[in-house]
Amino acid sequence: MWIKPDALVGVFYLTVVFFLLFLICATQDICVDGWALTLLQKKNVGYASTCNAIGQTLGNSLSYIGWIALDHYKLCSFGTFMWAWAVLFASTTVGVMLFKKEEEPSMDEMPPTYINAYKEMWQVLQIPLVQQLIVILMTCKFAFAPEMLSQVMLVGTVGIPKTDWAFLGLLLTIPSLLVPKFIEKYTAGPKPFNVFMKSYVPRIILGVCSAFLYLYAPTSFDTEIAQENALLGIPPRVWNNVGWYLCVVCVAFALCVASNAMFVAQMALFAKVSDPRIGGTYMTLLNTMANLGYKWTSQLFLYLTDKTDQYLEGPDICSTMTEEKCNTGCGWDNLTCTGTTWKENVGKHNGFYYMMALFFCLWYCLDVYGL
Repeated sequence: MWIKPDALVGVFYLTVVFFLLFLICATQDICVDGWALTLLQKKNVGYASTCNAIGQTLGNSLSYIGWIALDHYKLCSFGTFMWAWAVLFASTTVGVMLFKKEEEPSMDEMPPTYINAYKEMWQVLQIPLVQQLIVILMTCKFAFAPEMLSQVMLVGTVGIPKTDWAFLGLLLTIPSLLVPKFIEKYTAGPKPFNVFMKSYVPRIILGVCSAFLYLYAPTSFDTEIAQENALLGIPPRVWNNVGWYLCVVCVAFALCVASNAMFVAQMALFAKVSDPRIGGTYMTLLNTMANLGYKWTSQLFLYLTDKTDQYLEGPDICSTMTEEKCNTGCGWDNLTCTGTTWKENVGKHNGFYYMMALFFCLWYCLDVYGL
């Protein structure tokens, strides 16, 4: 397992809390998605994705980078930080409710009842093109699962300091804000999904690059992890830290551009095809399929990688041996000290690269050949 046993304490409690938080946020997100379809003029509905992307980028930057900075200088606790954002969230919601007045819709624009809305959505699901789009959304993220996990491993396993990662996130805010503006003339046009398609292969290549960055990462930036690696006998890397950091920044910038372009194009397509009468429900259906396609593939990749690692590393023989024999690197093959030793396999996550190849093959079969 990649999580220490003592870190599992409170996981159930955190799961419940974050489930409720995401439930509330998702409910509000549905309203905002539907609101954007009627708030903007029909000819400008493609700009809804630009507003969405810029707003999310600013919010993520303020919350994540803000917390890292405050925690680094010990200016506030996590509880105080959460309380502050909770008050701001509630105040903004109440303010919109009290001060934003909307005109009464005409008879033609009158939204259907709850039951009729779901009946209409069921009819939408019967459309062959919608079914094809859902299949694509559920499978096209197979190729991006290694990219997500490699970023997690750069922080969790390699041990990049959180402050450095936060600073990189601050730098990435710049392209995240500029990309939606630069591509808006394409995403607001008649074929917004072309941007998504053209960014697909470059993002796959960049995902492979991020995986190799993990492979050639320095031993560790974290003192505790470095000590653990030394005890396990993991050899030091040969790359200079500065050069490796530059590679991380370049790949991260390029990935940021590609992923933001794909997100804006995807949202622009959803806004363009959604019926304003059931806009919130329509947009939510497509967004749910897109998010689910990312989540289930990344979680499957993580699970299979962990199981493959356990198989490749062999049994934990140190649990059945004396400390002296374990530290000498006695091999897991018949408990001999020859050949590949157990400790040389620990921490490398060899299963990651096997699963990366497998998921690329799955994506190629499902989306390219349509099997």
